[in-house]
Amino acid sequence: MSIIIDISEWQGTVDLKAAKEKIAGVIARCSYGWGNTNQIDKQFASNAKQANELGIPLGAYHFAYARNAAEAKEEAKLALTAIKGYKVRVLYYDMEYSAFQGNLTAEKAYEIAKAFCDEIEAAGIPVGIYANENWFRTKLTADGFKVWTLWLANYGSNNGQDNWGGKLQYNPFGNVLLHQFTSLAKNGALKGIQGIPSAGLDASTDHGWLQTWSKDYVYGTAQDSVENKPTENKIAVGSSVRPTKAVSYDGVSLLASVTKNNYPVIELKGDRAVLGNGLNTAFHVSDLMLVTATKTLKVGMKAKPIKAVSYDGVSLLSSVTSKSYTVIEVKGNRIVLGDGLNTAFNINNLTY
Repeated sequence: MSIIIDISEWQGTVDLKAAKEKIAGVIARCSYGWGNTNQIDKQFASNAKQANELGIPLGAYHFAYARNAAEAKEEAKLALTAIKGYKVRVLYYDMEYSAFQGNLTAEKAYEIAKAFCDEIEAAGIPVGIYANENWFRTKLTADGFKVWTLWLANYGSNNGQDNWGGKLQYNPFGNVLLHQFTSLAKNGALKGIQGIPSAGLDASTDHGWLQTWSKDYVYGTAQDSVENKPTENKIAVGSSVRPTKAVSYDGVSLLASVTKNNYPVIELKGDRAVLGNGLNTAFHVSDLMLVTATKTLKVGMKAKPIKAVSYDGVSLLSSVTSKSYTVIEVKGNRIVLGDGLNTAFNINNLTY
């Protein structure tokens, strides 16, 4: 069982070299709230530097205090400032109760989450949501949450062991890749771990996190990660590409002939690109060679939805994917289609 720990300044000054043999990865708090660089976690720079130098897979998380979309965008800016220059695989938005926020409605919680995640994704960094099981059952219920990777907390008896026996007993939207099972890992699953001075230590069981987020992303420096908005020299939905390896995103070996043909990108999410023309298989973007870049989508052009899901995550009639519509508004990766549809879509959910 692979265990990922999450740490912050509350753990004190950690020595990840001493802890490395017992862990498979680290998720470090980078920041909380907004508006003040003093709210960057005091140990994040040390924790991130150690993980990067030791080759330990690193994620980050930002603790949410936002009460509306505008504040959530400011939180995203602070989180990006904190992680700038470090290799991070995914950045989580930690959503849990705070007296400052009060009792958020489900609608407001989604509005806040989307504002934060849109900013992080626009910067080219994969993003996810952290919350406990109760919040996923009662508050984080909007369909839009299905587009993000999820990190679920359920401690059971909190005895330091995974009371779910390494199996997910609850998986909202089918997107849970980490189960945080205890805040007292040193009493159980990580008994005897060195390098962590605090008594408390959160630990999570890996349910596909290491495999899914196998690539490092660096904000604020030149990188080969693919951003969500298309450009003329980067792979985007509509680009023509050729696989350089006959291996799928999930590690399945394919016929060698797939490396000799060009395919259109029909879906793109982070480092995962689905190729069409009958192949309909996902590949790592890093395993694709760009043949022809997509043209920029502009007002007046025609575009066809790939999935019957709106920009806000609302499910639509499947028939919307059967025809093309005129683009009537373009704002970043938000594209509004007209011709009676008058609905916004993510540009990565369109072919044109």
